[in-house]
Amino acid sequence: EGVGVGTHRAGLRVVVLYPLDALQTEGANALLKTLEEPPQNTVFLLVTDRIDRILPTILSRCRQFPLQPPQPEAARQWLEQQGVPHAQNLLAEFGNAPLAALAAAESEDRPLLQFLLEQLGQGAKLDALATADHLQKLSVPAVLSTMNRWVFDLMAARLAGRPRYFPGQRDALQRCANSIPLDRLERFARALPERRRTEQHPLAARLVIESLLMDYRQLFPAA
Repeated sequence: EGVGVGTHRAGLRVVVLYPLDALQTEGANALLKTLEEPPQNTVFLLVTDRIDRILPTILSRCRQFPLQPPQPEAARQWLEQQGVPHAQNLLAEFGNAPLAALAAAESEDRPLLQFLLEQLGQGAKLDALATADHLQKLSVPAVLSTMNRWVFDLMAARLAGRPRYFPGQRDALQRCANSIPLDRLERFARALPERRRTEQHPLAARLVIESLLMDYRQLFPAA
């Protein structure tokens, strides 16, 4: 609707959409229609951290300008100057994106996400029901994002690689990875991205999180 508003001092109208990947189907379709017939003197800046989630029809109407993250050492020093503890590990968790790492450090969700990591590291001892109950204030996207990174590192540990996202959890990752049959882990890793469909599901977040944790717990053979 805002594209119909006049510009300040007859200049260009600039529309910024971030994060673009948060658009639902209805919003994405409306944006696509606008891009197909753009208003005059209007520039759209579409910003995303997850280009894989953007409709190809939208991407085809855009010029892409990939931005590179800063050097890891510079990012770490900057985070430490902001008073962020464990800056190196937090940077790794968020793909060397210092602003995302800072936002995570300041988020009220951070203690809950740290608790989730600790419980995932319990492996076969994970109590899925109790953990889901404790995490019920978390959003499904936050849990899914953390679990996706954890499973990536499990695969790396299983295949003798180095953890990418959670180097501080190396021992727990190795212990869990060694306990899971490789075929189960591979199936779970392939299926987990499909759970994105539940991110905006009308069911209570707790039920979705509980299902995710129970599926994870079942990766480990019964003692």
